[in-house]
Amino acid sequence: MNSPTAASANIIQENRRILLVDDTKEIHQDFRKILCPEQNHPALDAMEADLFGEDSSKPLQNKTFEVSSAYQGEEALQRVQQACNAKQPFAMAFVDVRMPPGWDGIETLAKLWEVDPNLQAVICTAFSDYSWEETFAKLGQSDRLLILKKPFDPIEVEQLANALTSKWLLGLKARMTTGHLKKMVQQRTQTIEKQKGLLEKKLKELEDTRLQLVQAEKLASVGQLAAGVAHEINNPIGFIRSNLGSLNSYMGDLSPLLEPLLELPSEQNQKLALLDKMSQQADELQLGEVLEDVQDLLLETLEGVDRIGNIVADLHSFSHVNDDGLTAIDLSQTLQKALRLLDTQLKHIDIQQRLTDVPDITADGSRVSSACACLIQNAIDALKGQDKPRITLTCKQLGGKIRLEITDNGCGIAADTLPRIFDPFFTTKDVGEGTGLGLHTVQQLIAELGGTIQPRSRPGIGTRMEIELPV
Repeated sequence: MNSPTAASANIIQENRRILLVDDTKEIHQDFRKILCPEQNHPALDAMEADLFGEDSSKPLQNKTFEVSSAYQGEEALQRVQQACNAKQPFAMAFVDVRMPPGWDGIETLAKLWEVDPNLQAVICTAFSDYSWEETFAKLGQSDRLLILKKPFDPIEVEQLANALTSKWLLGLKARMTTGHLKKMVQQRTQTIEKQKGLLEKKLKELEDTRLQLVQAEKLASVGQLAAGVAHEINNPIGFIRSNLGSLNSYMGDLSPLLEPLLELPSEQNQKLALLDKMSQQADELQLGEVLEDVQDLLLETLEGVDRIGNIVADLHSFSHVNDDGLTAIDLSQTLQKALRLLDTQLKHIDIQQRLTDVPDITADGSRVSSACACLIQNAIDALKGQDKPRITLTCKQLGGKIRLEITDNGCGIAADTLPRIFDPFFTTKDVGEGTGLGLHTVQQLIAELGGTIQPRSRPGIGTRMEIELPV
């Protein structure tokens, strides 16, 4: 089956091809007289008009139609198929209802529409063979169908022919426009899909880069801590090494004194003589004072080991991600750990702590530790060049929220810069000193925890970061 829609793209002129389907030859002749009148002669018509006046019996239309005839439904179907194959479809058809012995008009029209769904049609009948309900039941509700009652008026036939061929042409133009629009939409959709794919690829690359930069930011924070941690560890390591040297020296002195005890003589007199000698040597070595000193050295060494252990634990807490990603976090303790890790940079800064017991929050311990260290580090950086640098840490519960404040009396933040400090990759630091993701990462974490962070700053006065988290 060929559809005229596919071929209609090449048809841009008016289509006045009409198919007449009726089993009576006289009906065909009558239709042709109406739709295909003889060619008029303008000169003779003008003379006739001057002599007799306008002749109202002349057809109203100026253009003739191209009428083809079919006397049975099967013949009509063949003609419609041939027309579609030749890419010259009929615009409309007049179809008689009664055409014995073959198909009636309703059955014929149904088959014609199977071949050419765009064909406009007029059912011609002098009888009530079918009710409207029966007609619609067989053909369906359609705007392509009109009914012409016999006997018909020539003007009525002419008007139907003009109206339906014009309607067919308008339908063609609409389908051509719709087809063009569909093609444009498909092309645009393909372009959008392609751009979407490229955008998704770029977004993934950007996300991968962001994750790498976040990791780099964390490594940078670890790098900043490294010097302080190394210093803090070196201090106890230094006195542990010194203490162990002193203990080793004491052992060198005590070994000659204690070695005879490994092989005591069997005779009682010899034992007493040996003990007397050892007593004299112990007095010479001032053994009592040595033992007290050894005890002090051991206690001090153990304290140094504990100090190193605490530093390592704090650093592990800062960088370690739990297997399940979440744990109970004590913000006051987390701030204390951050202070210990940054202790070297805080030597000459007045630290004021107003930390109270607050309920734990459930979060990723590593990220919370990093966030606290980042905020304190930013406060440290803002205090460079300050005569009396001061950082105040406040942690308290207000109703159903935990309020954390980190305040410094540093250089402050300019009013035009303050709204941008949480933007990714924005930094006021020199190149190589920061990626601009620290505060952005802090803001993301706080948002994930259902909290807020509000910066308040005045240039030359200082900055306060106000954080509120739900309990």
